[in-house]
Amino acid sequence: MDVEEVAEEKVSIDPILKETLESGKTFITGNHGCIGCGELLALKIALHAAGKCIVVHSSGEIALLAKYPNSYVSVPFVSAGRNAVAVARAIAKSASEPVVAYAGDGATAEHMESLVDAIRSKSNIVCLCYNNQSAGVYSESLAKVVSRYADYAATASISHPSDFIKKMKKALALPGTKYIEVLAPCPDKWGFDTSLTVEVARTAVESKAWPLYEVTSGRTEINSLPTSVAVDNYFSVQRRFANADPAEIDEAKARIAKIWKSLQQ
Repeated sequence: MDVEEVAEEKVSIDPILKETLESGKTFITGNHGCIGCGELLALKIALHAAGKCIVVHSSGEIALLAKYPNSYVSVPFVSAGRNAVAVARAIAKSASEPVVAYAGDGATAEHMESLVDAIRSKSNIVCLCYNNQSAGVYSESLAKVVSRYADYAATASISHPSDFIKKMKKALALPGTKYIEVLAPCPDKWGFDTSLTVEVARTAVESKAWPLYEVTSGRTEINSLPTSVAVDNYFSVQRRFANADPAEIDEAKARIAKIWKSLQQ
């Protein structure tokens, strides 16, 4: 099924997601974010779960939410350049409210050492990575790697808000540094209609391209079983793969199958 065919289908909206989108408690209207932006939706869901908190964000499109002299976020929103974890760690030492470091997959991978240092120092922060695959055409989650150090690491998706909210609340309640990586598709970079952000994310989950799982103290639990959706649907729904070398697609599919198998062991 290609992009046009998906766009013609009637799109159903998860009731929890609908409630989150209609809530005026997280974002102030009039922000400069792009229509259909996955990373903005991910932050909106996270704030819906967290309530009062301090968000420390890395540079990138997310910075548009605090375009001087205005801020369109209903909580303290701190710019940290590329290394959100390091700044969040410093703020958490004296903060009375939960601190959430919000960074993309590229910035997170770039500053993995800071993340590991925060975990080892037991800094009380939630590291929320929005994966819009800016670091690569097909970038895998870092959650399994982080789980070697952190007591809690998980994946999430904007298409499964109940699961995402549950994991955010769990992370906020646990001590130390926690890590959640949420799939946040980008219509512009990935190549799909702006109305299909949630559907593309759902296809990723249901086809095994983005497994939902959590690792608590070394124990892995799969949170959503895939459906009969073929992984080919995940690639065909995005224009960025239209001219991809078939060998590269086959290699990505093999990695997807390998990751899924490793989660079941």
